[in-house]
Amino acid sequence: MAQTMGHHRDPSHSPFSPWVCEIRRRIFNHLSCLDALALSSFGAESCLPVTSDSLPPQNADDGELHASRFAKPSSIPANATGFKDMTFVLVQREIADLTRHLSRLDSQDVKNKESLIRQTEISLNDKYLKDMDRSNPSQTVVAAMVEVNLSSLRLAIRYRKSKLAKPVTSDTSNSS
Repeated sequence: MAQTMGHHRDPSHSPFSPWVCEIRRRIFNHLSCLDALALSSFGAESCLPVTSDSLPPQNADDGELHASRFAKPSSIPANATGFKDMTFVLVQREIADLTRHLSRLDSQDVKNKESLIRQTEISLNDKYLKDMDRSNPSQTVVAAMVEVNLSSLRLAIRYRKSKLAKPVTSDTSNSS
């Protein structure tokens, strides 16, 4: 249904107002996160079309967004670094994109998978977590969620790596 409505396409390709573009990006962002959750939790295949090119929403506080269908481009806040209202969702999106990317790689390509996780971790730290206030519960939750999700992905890869390193044994015992 969202694909029929064109949410998978970046709205800047169409004559939508900046506010409508941001809302459409937020809608697709949630679909992207749900898709990755189904992929990682239930082993489902990604349902997102190959033609998806919708950018993530802006990292801004919701109070800065002037909700109007006829808003001017200047009414949309600029994309910011650091912790904002949208940070939790944007972190989820980056981890969702990473999950989808990892699922497309060969299961034996452990080095490339580990490298992608490191790159994503660096990107998340640079964009959102570098100057975070650990005394703020919201920010602490986001930082913990990043650690848990990336650790979970690393654990899955290490499990696969140990399976690949383990010699295949065959039961060749002779019973008399």
